[in-house]
Amino acid sequence: MKLVRVGKLRVGSFAKVVAITQAIFAFIYGAGITLGVIAGQITSKSSVVEDLGVSLGILGLAIIIFPAIAYVVGWVQGAIAAIILNFVFKESNGLEIELEDVK
Repeated sequence: MKLVRVGKLRVGSFAKVVAITQAIFAFIYGAGITLGVIAGQITSKSSVVEDLGVSLGILGLAIIIFPAIAYVVGWVQGAIAAIILNFVFKESNGLEIELEDVK
């Protein structure tokens, strides 16, 4: 066992990890919404052209815009969290983590 102490996080690096994670979850959520809207449009009594237009609009909104917004919001949240954690680490003498070599 090796004991390691984390004393500071790089704000940009931590923010990027949080942003990418949130963007992945938003993509999955957006894909689910898109499938739900497409299924609802297919089973409704409207025309095929209308169905296609609404479905493609929701597809673009949910699969492209949701992850983009989630990335930006996640980056800001990650940056704020890293700044707060750096303050906490400074005041509490860091975070101790035990590492083990695996062969």
